Amino acid sequence: MPFFHDLPLVYISYMKKIISIILVLAYYTGFSQGIPGNFIVVKPQAGDDWNYLQTAINSCISKGIKDIYFSKGTYEISKPLLLENDGEFFSLNLIGEDAAHFNLETSEARIVCTFRDGFAIGYQKARSSLIKGLVIYGVGRGRDERFNVYSAISIDPYNRKKNGTSGSSGITIKNCRIRNFTAGIIISQNGVTLNAENIHVEDCSIDGVKVAYATCQRQSKANTVRNLICWENVETVFDGVSYGQGQGNIPYIDGANIAGKVYQIFNFGAQQFSTSAQKIFAETIVRIGNIVDGGIGVTIRDSYFDFDWYRFPSSHFKGDNITFDNVGMRYYDDKNDKRIIIDGLNNTFLNGYADKPFLMKVAEKEELHRTNYYFNYKCVAGSKLRVVAQSELETFYWLDQQYIDVKTKTITVTDRPIKGKVGDYIDLGHPFSPIARIVGIQGNVIKIDNIVDGFQSKKTHIGINGLK
Repeated sequence: MPFFHDLPLVYISYMKKIISIILVLAYYTGFSQGIPGNFIVVKPQAGDDWNYLQTAINSCISKGIKDIYFSKGTYEISKPLLLENDGEFFSLNLIGEDAAHFNLETSEARIVCTFRDGFAIGYQKARSSLIKGLVIYGVGRGRDERFNVYSAISIDPYNRKKNGTSGSSGITIKNCRIRNFTAGIIISQNGVTLNAENIHVEDCSIDGVKVAYATCQRQSKANTVRNLICWENVETVFDGVSYGQGQGNIPYIDGANIAGKVYQIFNFGAQQFSTSAQKIFAETIVRIGNIVDGGIGVTIRDSYFDFDWYRFPSSHFKGDNITFDNVGMRYYDDKNDKRIIIDGLNNTFLNGYADKPFLMKVAEKEELHRTNYYFNYKCVAGSKLRVVAQSELETFYWLDQQYIDVKTKTITVTDRPIKGKVGDYIDLGHPFSPIARIVGIQGNVIKIDNIVDGFQSKKTHIGINGLK
């Protein structure tokens, strides 16, 4: 008997047509079992699709059907879609048209939430499951609580105490587009379940969220993110402290394209497992973010960070024991005159680039003998590293923008004594936490080195391009 690929092309064509006709005929029940009995096909219904889709999900789980295929169109849901098997492990794939970032939306399967509490799709104690090719839209930021977050996809959203701490593992989220939630993808937000290992996010785009990817507990490991796109209105791309147990681990990151209105990339505490992030290309971000302690072995490599030229944070990166290998950092302009501020100890910088040497914060106690390390790090000619004690950058942290006189470049303090001296650096507590240098003091008037008018925000910021 010949193999399939040995058949004449005309036979293969006929077989494909027959299969297509069978699938079309299967539509008459709304969702119908496919061939050879391990999948069903759904299509959009009139009005609210929640009951229709939840019934299809429950039916597949109870019958052991593996796949649900979503026909193109818009599915409105008024409640979360929960995939759960009464405390037992299960597998179920949700497969739509290809929803990659650059595709035409008219040919895709789109799930639209009409609520702002809970999640669009939730997997509870699942194994070896796939979410692929779905567009998932919310209505904007909604509930934002540590154990209850409005999200597009939630892995183990609930604490099912009767089932112990077992959670999901082996879930892949691929070619999905997510927009307008508090969190895009969140793992183990319930604060009790563990596992959540081998969770893989591939070729997805997430925008219009507070957090794109949130991971919440210490046992998650061997999780990956590949080729993520975040282009608009994202506060933090990867977060491990804001939700659930607040002990999330950084996933292995291999490719991220960050642009537009994104505030920071990382927000993590001390790490439990070694990991690496590579091929992150970010432009017009405010800061790289926070990683409290990467001493277990955290490396950021082969990446480039361009900072928004009119915003000046108190630190561009805050954290200890991180290795930056072949990483460039600069402001998104052509002036080569702005300093990057690193707040941390025992960080290592290898073979990278910055416009000028970093402005560092170092240990306040000399006996710690901790600093940061540089190997072949390149900057513009003639630059010298300026190390500033951490206490110096804390001076006048309480000052607000209301004290600033834009025309005279002064700060007038009438209700507090002046403790600074010429050469000190001050942090003014502005929403962007800008830093400036004191160049003169007369009575209660502090003269500072530079003021930059924000081009887009129309607000006044203290610049750091006067730092030497």
